[in-house]
Amino acid sequence: MHNPFSFYVVFNPLLNGDNENYQTQAHEFFQRLKENLLSGHPENNHFYWGKLKVSHYEKELDFEKFQNAVESNRQSGLPTHLYISDFHHFWVCKVESVHKEIFDKRNTLPFYDGKEVEIWFKVTDMDLISSEYVETGYYLEQLYVNNQFDQQTINSINPYISGLRYPLIVQNRLNEFYFMDYHKLGKARALSNNPLIQNPSEFGKLAHTVQTYVLPPAIYGKLSEQIKKRLIKIEMDISAKEKDKNEIYFRVKKEYSKLLENMLNDTFIKFLKHEAPDKIGIEVIGDEQFFTRDLSHQKINDAKFSFSLQEICKIINDPMFIQSANLDSIFAEKLKFWKYLRSELMDIIQEHDLLNEPNPNPSAKEAMLLRNIILGVGCKGVINSLICLYFEEEFMDSYFKNVA
Repeated sequence: MHNPFSFYVVFNPLLNGDNENYQTQAHEFFQRLKENLLSGHPENNHFYWGKLKVSHYEKELDFEKFQNAVESNRQSGLPTHLYISDFHHFWVCKVESVHKEIFDKRNTLPFYDGKEVEIWFKVTDMDLISSEYVETGYYLEQLYVNNQFDQQTINSINPYISGLRYPLIVQNRLNEFYFMDYHKLGKARALSNNPLIQNPSEFGKLAHTVQTYVLPPAIYGKLSEQIKKRLIKIEMDISAKEKDKNEIYFRVKKEYSKLLENMLNDTFIKFLKHEAPDKIGIEVIGDEQFFTRDLSHQKINDAKFSFSLQEICKIINDPMFIQSANLDSIFAEKLKFWKYLRSELMDIIQEHDLLNEPNPNPSAKEAMLLRNIILGVGCKGVINSLICLYFEEEFMDSYFKNVA
């Protein structure tokens, strides 16, 4: 399975007409799209982002390539993303289609009035992923150009590459499907709460604190967008101290257990998927229950692709549940990571009773101790250890070797 083809454009945050109600053009676009989605009218379930023609001396846009990229994704059952950045913010949009011209101008910004637009992207969902320069730089570095739609090869996008013809048709090394989980629940991600938009200063302070005191930026950058968002959200709830104490401590334990589950899916399960044979059946028999799981590439879009913490621990504790595979052999090149999973991590999971139904009224000590162990407050931490050991070749020759 190839990485989906995506589109990437940059915009000037200073060019937003006379509208001072929004921080940037992208913030206004997001708000207008959100209002459309909230209306519930099918004819307003989208908004158009336009790419202005910068100069008449610019090479003509090959519109057919963009159509073919969307169609290629559609035939492969993959989404098409549009990444929008001013090098400070990093937005992602779900693209339904591309157009040379549009006729329902009410579904785009007044900003485009009287301007020459060379391509329109029909956007049906959108969210802000980063609003901090360093983190945005990391996301841009994951974009690359190596496809049949462009003669040039670009290993990594950054603000200093000159002579680029936007929009670019790119791929993303992270290969994240930003809207899939929301749409499977029949929701638009744009309608969910995003503290990066609602409370950017507080979110930024907490992200900075996390990277300063517990997770170094190089490790924080390895976390998926889903994990970062979950991590900062629960830390904001802890800092707010506005919720009922019993409720917040229950959520702390629940959210950090889920963070651990996400981390193991992003490392252990991901490695199995790529390194093991194309199809590995996982059979779990207990309490007269029997089911199999498939790690083949074709199943990556399956909602069941993510494993529960219980399933992951069953596999780690008893590798015989993996059919036709030897985990000691599969993880030979990540032996320290594999040993950590089977010893220290399993001890932590058992000690904190994470495989049973959570206690609805955990004590502050119980909840915060789990949080500190996973996050790395006063200790090396599970997140640091998992990332350092999984990406050993990147971290073991640096100061991170002391962390893990």
